[in-house]
Parts: sequence; C-alpha cells; structure tokens
Amino acid sequence: MPDDGLSERAAERSLLEPGGLSPASLERALAGAWSRACNYADVYLQRAERERLSIEDGVVKDASYDLEQGLGVRAAAGEKTGFAYSEELGPKQLQAAARAARAVADGNRGA
Repeated sequence: MPDDGLSERAAERSLLEPGGLSPASLERALAGAWSRACNYADVYLQRAERERLSIEDGVVKDASYDLEQGLGVRAAAGEKTGFAYSEELGPKQLQAAARAARAVADGNRGA
C-alpha cells in the first residue's frame, strides 16, 4: 500500500490531537525514557469510542457512549523492562510515564 500520508494524518487526528500530543511530544517522551542503561523505549497510544443505540418501534430505548483511552511507555535496560501507563492522554502524563518506565528499567538509579 502506498504511503500517501493519510494514515499518518488519521493517527495524529484520532490519537494525538485529542490529548494535545504531537509527534514532537512523542520524541521527547522517548528521549526521556532512554538513559545510559536503557537501550530500547517505545510509546503505546490507545483511543476507542463506542456509541450504542437501542431503538424499538422508532423510539430510542437506550443509548450509551464509551471512551477508552490511554498511553503507555516501555523502557528496557538489558533484562529489565519498565512499563508505565496512564488512562489520560496528555503531554504531562506522557512525560511522567516515560520517567517512571525509565526509573524501573534503570533499577531506580535514574529516577
């Protein structure tokens, strides 16, 4: 499939923008998760919206809306892996998760 930038823009619109995130904030988080001891880091983003309507004889009987979202950062240092998660999407939560994952992977030396 050709990369025309549409899927990248869709990801930004659905995952980054609702939380005030940007590609640059992801890069900063990864930089924050890395240390001298950490040799790998990644970021996970999740956002899913669901709406449900129950209609009977043309009348709405029940309606519900559900939003699941969150972010996670994983940092690895040799055999140790640190993972931190937040149910809120935002730059502060992303940076906090990056620091926490790094601290766990570093064995709390760089917290």
